[in-house]
Amino acid sequence: MRAQITSDKDLAIKIVRSSSATIRAPELGVSITPGASAQGFITNVEGVLVRIQQVLEGIIPTLSQKRRRRARAVLAKLKRAREGKLSFVVELKDPSGNSAIAGSDMTKIKKRPLSKKELEKLREQLMIAQLRQCSK
Repeated sequence: MRAQITSDKDLAIKIVRSSSATIRAPELGVSITPGASAQGFITNVEGVLVRIQQVLEGIIPTLSQKRRRRARAVLAKLKRAREGKLSFVVELKDPSGNSAIAGSDMTKIKKRPLSKKELEKLREQLMIAQLRQCSK
């Protein structure tokens, strides 16, 4: 499912993410993928942007010069998005089907079932993350 964010009012759209869901904002160049110890959460679009911002700000000092520039560019986009000055799409893909996007204007939210290929890819990513966690 996906939500089109076109104004600061749309930042209030609710996001319910299960531990197996992936959140993407392609126009911002970001995604949150599940790991083996991923936890679900309930927030809104602005809360997702804040989470991404906090992670980027925390890792910038550890990045190479090239990646640091890229991270700063993403932070600038996040700022514009949080101010309602940048339109973008939030995608939520969940192989378990336990996630949701909800808001007062449901015309902004598009739902479609995941294709078999998308489901398989998400399951694969989850299995890889679980294997990595077990090997630590």
